[in-house]
Amino acid sequence: MVFAAVILAVILPWSFSESLLRELAIVQIETQTGFKAEIAGRATLSLLPRPRVKLEDVTIRDDSGEPVIQARIVRGDLRLISLLAGRLELKSLSLDTPTLSIDLDREPFGGNSALARAARSSTGSAEATEAERSRLPAVTVSAGLVRLHSKVHSFETLVQDVNAVVDWPRIGSPAALNGSAVWRGQPTQFDLTFARPAALLRGEQSAATLHVHGALDADADGSVSSRPRIQFEGSIKASTASVPELARTLGLTLPVLGPLGSAWVDGEANVTGTNISLSNARIGVDGNTFEGSLAIAAGNGRAAISGTLATESLQLDAAAGDMPSVRGSDGQWSREAFDLSGLAKNELDLRISAARLRLGSLQAEDAALSVLLKGGRMELSLAEASAYKGTAKLRAVATISPPRLDLKINGSFSQMDVGALFLSAFDTEWISGTGTGQFALQGVGGTPAEVAAGLDGKAQFTVAQGEINGINIEQALRRLEKRPLLSAADVHNGHTTFDAAAVTVQVAQGAAQISEGNVEGPGAQIAFEGTISIADRTVALKARASQTGESGGNRAGGPELDFDVSGSWDDLSVEPDAESLIRRSDAAAPLFGVRREGDGSVEPLKSGSTKLAFPQ
Repeated sequence: MVFAAVILAVILPWSFSESLLRELAIVQIETQTGFKAEIAGRATLSLLPRPRVKLEDVTIRDDSGEPVIQARIVRGDLRLISLLAGRLELKSLSLDTPTLSIDLDREPFGGNSALARAARSSTGSAEATEAERSRLPAVTVSAGLVRLHSKVHSFETLVQDVNAVVDWPRIGSPAALNGSAVWRGQPTQFDLTFARPAALLRGEQSAATLHVHGALDADADGSVSSRPRIQFEGSIKASTASVPELARTLGLTLPVLGPLGSAWVDGEANVTGTNISLSNARIGVDGNTFEGSLAIAAGNGRAAISGTLATESLQLDAAAGDMPSVRGSDGQWSREAFDLSGLAKNELDLRISAARLRLGSLQAEDAALSVLLKGGRMELSLAEASAYKGTAKLRAVATISPPRLDLKINGSFSQMDVGALFLSAFDTEWISGTGTGQFALQGVGGTPAEVAAGLDGKAQFTVAQGEINGINIEQALRRLEKRPLLSAADVHNGHTTFDAAAVTVQVAQGAAQISEGNVEGPGAQIAFEGTISIADRTVALKARASQTGESGGNRAGGPELDFDVSGSWDDLSVEPDAESLIRRSDAAAPLFGVRREGDGSVEPLKSGSTKLAFPQ
């Protein structure tokens, strides 16, 4: 062999002119690809240490004349036996800094190539057998740029810094593609194999494996078919450390209110084009694990997600924590505009059943959730859930017309432990009992403040067999009867036990008007009315407590105590009505920040007033 190489080294420089070498190289390229080839630069042949050809400024054009491959330098290892026979046959090919243009609407080879003949032939035919014997060079791409484009799907993207190897010895043998690239700023490594690539050329199936490492880590094992569209069926394992980063890489907006974190999936997949269906799948999102089915259809920068999922535990803190706050830095409702761009043009249809549901310190069990988003209309439904020894239902509908949001929300709860609920929701134990209620609200606005200021609706709540902690009305009434000089400690101490409490609320333009509120218990009855401003987050209620007889109802001639419940939602206070006490005793005036003038008028004192705050 060495002797033959020496002889060739002496003979071939005289036998191959540069023009002939260029011509033979063009024939070889056109035979392999079926496309026209041009070599504008030099063409040189070297025999040692192995036969190699070097081509400069190579362009390969498709049938329409558009460049498919442009490479500054192409190097090829030649098969020695073919060379001894006077033919150039490439064993391997390396492209230095090439630019590849791949039209996804067309076949990646010309009509006269061996690949085209294999694609036209029938499986098992003589033509197929002959075509599948055709040898192909191994192809190495170094620092390449790949342009993928499709007029049909209005798609174009660039893949940069491509370093890859295609190992496909014969058309009828398995093929492998592995390497690395940078797509939309994300470095990615890939390894792809096909067991029967010739079958794919004919639109049949081939076993395939895929390994990807980058913004998405994925391992897939199954079968691929190429007609009428590329389709994969098999098992898949995939994960990403950042769903938002992956979405940006893919050029998608997601139909979610807040950004997600990590995610993973393990299941059976059917992938057709940009549509993915998962079945018998286990899915993890932000520490939550689901089982069930999920489908994702992506296109034109949008994503439609649908599925039916079940989980033992659904923790919503991560998603809710990343959502924009509805309150501003001043403690009032935020005046920042809603960001609804990701919701207005996407679709979502999810059904989730959760054995346990948790949002912050709020908890529920056996929750049936559904989220439907389509055509700018989002519906969130809690069909039913067990919570705090009772049941709860909720339905919210938001019609999205950026920058405004039309919100309608209604819900109900029954036989709920109000004390446990308030402790979880507000970290306070100022009321307890068994609660039942229902509400319906609606509002429109471009910011949380606008929605709150425009809220309309109604609500009705009842609480049975409960206590109001931090205020002892019954004791205060007994002491008031004995001595009108009532101190703050007489009211702001202990608790008030009641048998039943009820309130009816009408909401208009962000203000909740209470016209019928009452609390009835052993020894005392409280009636109250006033306004709770949702827009300003303040309370202004007036209440009257009266002593009850043994058979219930107000005790004739019994003591009464008027007091105000007022302040912000974050700093609520109870203050006895000083005027009503003054009417009973002039001596009480200094204790409640008022003094009685000689003409009978009442003026507030500058200091010494008593403010009784509920536990926060």
